[in-house]
Amino acid sequence: MTICFLSRKYSKILFAVFAFFLLAVSFLLGFAASHQSRYVCIGEKNICISAADPQQHKAFARQLGLETADYPEMIQKVRIPQEFNGLYEKYNNLQKNSGFDLLTFRGKKCTLYTYRLQNKKFSGEYLLNLMVFRDRIIGGDVSKDKYKGSICSFSDILSDNSER
Repeated sequence: MTICFLSRKYSKILFAVFAFFLLAVSFLLGFAASHQSRYVCIGEKNICISAADPQQHKAFARQLGLETADYPEMIQKVRIPQEFNGLYEKYNNLQKNSGFDLLTFRGKKCTLYTYRLQNKKFSGEYLLNLMVFRDRIIGGDVSKDKYKGSICSFSDILSDNSER
């Protein structure tokens, strides 16, 4: 059996090197996580998807040419299913149109914010739904109030607004 003893001087140096290594790794992991893409390309426009508070939600809507109420009408926690059925596949295809993909978030809980739109064209009967995970918009849509079946992707809204 071999026993190795380090002098006090070398053990302090080894501890400092190890501590520096752990600090560097945690810094790099934190840096990488905080700099995940905060933009998505919708149509030909880069849109900021930061969503930490209602002001950032409004800023996202303005980038699409939409005006919302100051605060959401409804906030709810939703779990994105682990396995997508036909309806969720169609909804995810709508998201993919706008540069989002909910497959990445299968099984995760996100927050769904619902805002009433105040544009002339939408005149209060349309809702903006934002799916938010860790202060980032991961998907959503514009839908007609009262579940009348009308639903639009963000890219549809952006292209419709750019035609005017």
